[in-house]
Amino acid sequence: MAITVAQFKTAYPDFDGFTDGQISEALALAELQCPATVWDVATIRERGVKLLTAHTLECQRLQQAMSAATAQSVAQGQASVNAPGGEDDLSQTLYGQQFKRLRRTLPKRLGFAF
Repeated sequence: MAITVAQFKTAYPDFDGFTDGQISEALALAELQCPATVWDVATIRERGVKLLTAHTLECQRLQQAMSAATAQSVAQGQASVNAPGGEDDLSQTLYGQQFKRLRRTLPKRLGFAF
């Protein structure tokens, strides 16, 4: 079952400032990254999708704030701000960290990955 924007907003009211379209897009991306064949317990999958969506939206919010800070820095003639990066961006938000902990509870599956 797909999570609706309304369900997400109820669970995470901090993201009311985002449009329904932005939340819907983040939900769709999170659902792709949490396939039901791997996340086979519906309640755990729902929690994972919501956490990954919150992480994605929080990263967008942080990126916007960083861009504004960089623009202000440059306008004032100061050095620019370097964006954090790396392979493990899930560690950059509390939502991502919670998602990682939840993902570790999933059973290990054997087989080929394509």
